[in-house]
Amino acid sequence: MAVFFLAGFFLGQSLPFTASEGSVGIGRDLSIQAVDKSTSFMIDYGEKIALVETEVEMQAAESVFSLTKRLTTDHGLPLVYDDSSDLGVFVKRIGEKTNGEDNHYWQYWVNNDQPQVAADRYQLQSGDVVMWKFTVSNF
Repeated sequence: MAVFFLAGFFLGQSLPFTASEGSVGIGRDLSIQAVDKSTSFMIDYGEKIALVETEVEMQAAESVFSLTKRLTTDHGLPLVYDDSSDLGVFVKRIGEKTNGEDNHYWQYWVNNDQPQVAADRYQLQSGDVVMWKFTVSNF
């Protein structure tokens, strides 16, 4: 049994490894294509859901903010933000809800965790779930 293991190990070591961007491969003719990059996205006003998108195709180097800007534009939702801070983009309004109303503010979560960086600084990975919620601030 050990002979077969060692033979397989050394045989595997002698196979040429080839890979191209977007794929993982072994040998010349065998490759596995990378899974399409997609994410899910939701905007929650608190009393109603304003937008839900599942399996949104991500663009290269997509941040939470760039995805938010793209989808709000596609769906005709106003998006007001301030990008003058060194800390990153600050979202002030999505759709009909503006920060400060009844002590509620726009906050975002990725995979049920609330990142501690501005939305333009958070780079998305395939399969991430993004949720914007208009809620009482935790800070």
